[in-house]
Amino acid sequence: MDALVTEAVERITKGEFTLRQLHRAITKELATVPLFDYVVYNASYGGFNYSDEFLAFSATQKIACRKQKMYDFGKLMAQKNAAAYATFIKSKDQGPHPSHRCHYDVYDDMSDDVKYGLHCASGVFCTLSMAKASALKWNYIEGYLKKGYDVHLVIEFLSKTPLDDINNGHYDGVLQSFAKAANRYTGGKQVYIRPLHELNGNWYAWTVFYKAPDGSNIPVYLDAYRRVVRVIRQSAPGKFLFQQHYNAVNYGADKYFPLKQMYAGDDYVDMVTVSVYNACGTSSVVLRSFVQVFNTFYYQMTAITSRPIGIGELSTTSYCGVDKPAWVREAWHQLAIKYTKVTAVDFFLENKPFGKTLKNWDLNTPADVSAFSSGWAEFRHGTCASETHASEA
Repeated sequence: MDALVTEAVERITKGEFTLRQLHRAITKELATVPLFDYVVYNASYGGFNYSDEFLAFSATQKIACRKQKMYDFGKLMAQKNAAAYATFIKSKDQGPHPSHRCHYDVYDDMSDDVKYGLHCASGVFCTLSMAKASALKWNYIEGYLKKGYDVHLVIEFLSKTPLDDINNGHYDGVLQSFAKAANRYTGGKQVYIRPLHELNGNWYAWTVFYKAPDGSNIPVYLDAYRRVVRVIRQSAPGKFLFQQHYNAVNYGADKYFPLKQMYAGDDYVDMVTVSVYNACGTSSVVLRSFVQVFNTFYYQMTAITSRPIGIGELSTTSYCGVDKPAWVREAWHQLAIKYTKVTAVDFFLENKPFGKTLKNWDLNTPADVSAFSSGWAEFRHGTCASETHASEA
């Protein structure tokens, strides 16, 4: 079976199949293997953290995940921060947490520059994505807290009917177990929970317009989101904060629904986050600047709530003639001078297959890496918002 799974992952990664096409092509026997679905999910959609099944499989594989990019990034950061680099080399380095398994597999083979790049690229908080709610384990989170990071945790509910399952209490036990384990933590770092993300789309089964363009799922979604918050709060009072995460625009609705209609309310939301992408050349044919994607959402949401705003996912493709380094630098610049209520920024830097092309969100060239680094440095130098956080997913 390992050979079949490896071949499937390689062919998806190369863009030979979409996920739907692959499911049509594989045999019924392979489709019944639970491991296979999780491997397909992660190969197609990226992310640092994998299901337990895939972790067990990948333990025997050598996956050079973004090694060249981290080498370039590490060299750049080492040059910019010579003193910090020297301290890092002298310190006891325990490597990334095992939940960042795609780096961990090849970590021991990496140069010091690459290792330093990994640590620098983590920013001041870590965004983790659990492929399924049942994989939730507090020890994954605690390792980052002990290293001095805040954590923004994305929880994905991957059943066929996640909203109904949540509302019927199917996930109560795993959420309670996870939250109760957090009660032992006595440090001062923060953990944000981001459940049911990109709520106003139609591509995840938990989104409000999934098979419901008339908006009839909005109250069902709101009940599910609020239940997740209540269950975790009751099990671990004061230990978690919560992010309600939108897409920058509604997608899949048959008429306009205001953002306020989908807002869970200040009692259930500590930060509003949003995905901001220029996807031109892939799922979109329109080239949009950072301002064009983000502006309307920002001013609508800041009129609805005084809760802080966070950018939960941010990137651009390099197609349609876009100057990707300039796009990235401009995003940092506008965040510094225009969108001052944004208190957390999380770039999504994973290339994702899209049909026969690639959503090349990552920093794929030295110019991309330089633009990200210099833009972040300019942002920090040019603002007084010392508490604004940046990271890459």
